[in-house]
Amino acid sequence: MEIFFKYLLYPISVILLISSFTLFVGPISVIALPFKWQTRRNITGPFWKLFSEFALRVVCLTRITKEDFREEAVKGKGSPEGLYIANHQSFIDIPLMLTTIQVPPIMKKEVLYIPLLGICGYSSGAIIVDRKDSESRKKVFEQAKERLTSFDKSLQYYPEGTRNKKKDGPKEYFEIKKPLMLLAYNEGIKIYPVSMFGTKKVLNEKTGLVNYGKKIGSIFHAPVDPKDFDDAEGFMKAAWKKVQDGYDQLEEKLN
Repeated sequence: MEIFFKYLLYPISVILLISSFTLFVGPISVIALPFKWQTRRNITGPFWKLFSEFALRVVCLTRITKEDFREEAVKGKGSPEGLYIANHQSFIDIPLMLTTIQVPPIMKKEVLYIPLLGICGYSSGAIIVDRKDSESRKKVFEQAKERLTSFDKSLQYYPEGTRNKKKDGPKEYFEIKKPLMLLAYNEGIKIYPVSMFGTKKVLNEKTGLVNYGKKIGSIFHAPVDPKDFDDAEGFMKAAWKKVQDGYDQLEEKLN
């Protein structure tokens, strides 16, 4: 009966997802394309938030738990300063992140080829990377450095790289990619760790069907400030430890 219900509801979900994306994000992204990336981000951000909320709460029927321990002055800002790092397990991670902040991420090149989504991602100010090209990765690092030091000093980054398919929890510290975290330490930029839980269970990787009604959650931790540490290693470990600990807290709370 449950399988039948899923297959019956799935076409409706697809229609709602495509139509809401086309309505909320598509037109405004096209309108914003001629502008500089900062302006594009500011124009499209609220619409990405609206779409993400609708996609998670209405299309996927997820039950979302959020905790936010950031400074009061930072809460409520769509694109607050800082390097936001999080664990990465599902395509659902980014919509969940966007319900709280609309900071552009580093986006893999393959997404550009997805009709409409690629244009909208680019229009939002995402930095495009070809992970197979070392020159592209170097260029992206320089773009990320410029954003974190010269522009509005905000970026969304997943140190695990590609989605973590090996296990449910975040990767260990020695497994993650740290260049941007090291940059944050050297430039005196705060890292805001974010823990996310349950997103891996929303989509069935084999069938592509939505597992409706799943509990998902996020914790936006208090910042980790470079000035509180004597060395980069301690700073980076502390930031990633918050991601790991927050995941454990969400797992205990939502399971």
